[in-house]
Amino acid sequence: MNTWQELLTELTETGLVAGDVTRVKSLKEEDKVAYCLSNKHLRGILVDWIRDTIGLMSSGKSSSKSITFRQQGNDKFKNGDDSGAFEFYSKSILFAPPNSPEMALAYANRSATEFHLGHYELM
Repeated sequence: MNTWQELLTELTETGLVAGDVTRVKSLKEEDKVAYCLSNKHLRGILVDWIRDTIGLMSSGKSSSKSITFRQQGNDKFKNGDDSGAFEFYSKSILFAPPNSPEMALAYANRSATEFHLGHYELM
């Protein structure tokens, strides 16, 4: 399964080759989405990713899977791969049982990764 970032990269690269990026730059957000859904190739890429994601989520909650994904995120984080860490922490959250220590740790780790990625606003 592709990560969210890999999906965005694939859509961008496909769009650049086909000239779609230039076409959609000036469109409103909802029109950009409509354009992607009306384009057979782009829609196919999105549908495949959604199906893969739903398949992953329908596997059910699992503390052990959540821990495994969090540990993989920790490895990525230690190696400076913040985007990779973010993806694994997000998967850890998907599998963590509600209100569990696994969920709390996954959210905390993902929050730290968001900070490292600069995904915050100063008030």
